[in-house]
Amino acid sequence: MRTELGDQQYLLMDDSEIIILLVYVDDFFLVASSLEAIYKIKDALDKRFEMNDLVEAKVLLGLHIRRDKVLGTLKLSQGKYAAHVLKRFGMAECNPIGTPLGVGMQLIKADESDEALPYCEAVGSPMYLMVRTRLDLAFTIGKLIRFVSCYGKEHWAAIKRVLRFGKGSVVTKLVFDKNSSYVVQGFSCADWPGHHETRRFTTGFTFILGGAAVSWGSKLQKTVALSTTAAAYMAL
Repeated sequence: MRTELGDQQYLLMDDSEIIILLVYVDDFFLVASSLEAIYKIKDALDKRFEMNDLVEAKVLLGLHIRRDKVLGTLKLSQGKYAAHVLKRFGMAECNPIGTPLGVGMQLIKADESDEALPYCEAVGSPMYLMVRTRLDLAFTIGKLIRFVSCYGKEHWAAIKRVLRFGKGSVVTKLVFDKNSSYVVQGFSCADWPGHHETRRFTTGFTFILGGAAVSWGSKLQKTVALSTTAAAYMAL
């Protein structure tokens, strides 16, 4: 079965083989359930297109990939990009901190945005980390992005805290272990009552496979829950 997952993603399921092909401009990234399947696809593509085989991937769009065939681990990280973000906003030499968000911190919309502060850029840059490898930033970035049209010094202090947290966790990696359980585990949570102005709450989730997260998210719910039980149910 051949399925087009999007403009740049393709999936082929042939008997017991699974092959995924990711295309970006004139480069492609090939993943398969066996080396034989990879060689088969490479040979087929080589007969049709002029190609250069760069063998095992080490970096993919800023994502660093490290495989340890002895230990059976696969590590994904964005340490270089995280360091670039810190340098861009003058935080390369900042003091690290252990959490991205202060306990009980509540932000409200500013009357007008302080255009002298690069708040939008400072929120957007860590988002690239959050959507690819840093699920620990999802809740905080989800909160701070709500103020991109009405921010002030308090919001700027909050995003600087995120950058300080990034300084202390720049080497954080997703580590997949072939010896770990391959049963999908899912977790969810809710911060009821959440937003003190609207009483709406934020829900978060993550799914674990092979010892590391494969999917995660955080969002503000559209409705109001009347109890912690209702909030937990809605999160699930």
